[in-house]
Amino acid sequence: MSFLEQVSKIKQADSFLQKAKKLVLGKSEAAVYVGTYGKYNEGSIKGKWLKLDDYSDYDDFIKAALELHKDEEDPELMFQDFEGFPKRYYGESSLDKDLWDWLALDEDDRELLEVYIDEVNDEKATIEQAREAFQGKYKSEEDWAAHILDETGGLSEEQMASYLMISDMDAHLLAQDVASSRADDLRYDLEKERYDDVFNAIDVNKELYEALQEKLDAEEDEDKKDAIKKEIVQLAEKSIEEWENEETREVENQIKHDPVGYFVENQGIYVLDDLAKADFVQINYEAYARDARLSGDVSFVRKDGEVWVFYNL
Repeated sequence: MSFLEQVSKIKQADSFLQKAKKLVLGKSEAAVYVGTYGKYNEGSIKGKWLKLDDYSDYDDFIKAALELHKDEEDPELMFQDFEGFPKRYYGESSLDKDLWDWLALDEDDRELLEVYIDEVNDEKATIEQAREAFQGKYKSEEDWAAHILDETGGLSEEQMASYLMISDMDAHLLAQDVASSRADDLRYDLEKERYDDVFNAIDVNKELYEALQEKLDAEEDEDKKDAIKKEIVQLAEKSIEEWENEETREVENQIKHDPVGYFVENQGIYVLDDLAKADFVQINYEAYARDARLSGDVSFVRKDGEVWVFYNL
């Protein structure tokens, strides 16, 4: 038989093999199509699909495969196709003996092992390792962080500075209260005509105020003095409003970026434990999960809309 005739015959045989797979196996199950190199080299893929669940172990399977090709004196087995198990166990000339350990697993453990192997990039990982590392499935990484902190009693004092947070809205409202309270004190000084105290405190439009004050000191006409005082009051009211808006922004940024530093260390309004219990304080679960991942202690695997969590043991 010529080489081209062999190739043509093998192509036809390969097509037959795929059709036979559908007819013999029906639904997907672990199986191997067993031929021999001798037959293949003669342009034939004569063989059979062997269902692996029919054999107790690798040796039992090989015994059946050799029996299938007993028409050859010393058959060199060729596994021409496979179905229903991970490719890492398959080779054209051999099968991994660990395949039968995989076959003994139920569907849940098979899935767990596949996810774990993909994550750790170690094809020799065992189901025991996967089970030990697996910490469960969660809706999100943040969901895991909330769960683990609840289980372990919450943040430690060392962690609070990193993971306590305040929402943008709460930070803005708190900053408004702080700035408004200080502005009220300035308006009281203004009402008492303590202009220097006002402008020294806020340092806004101070040069304009000093120019008006010099003009006031030099003026002798009482009506003109009253007009200048009115200008000073208007300038002060405008300046306090400008200062209040800027103070709100500055305090808001401080609170958002470092609530512990602002409320505990700088202002002394709260002690750490009380701040952690305040209604406006939240835990930044996203940052906690991110740092856990970056530390290498935890791996998150997204699968089918869930997050599978593994500890890196």
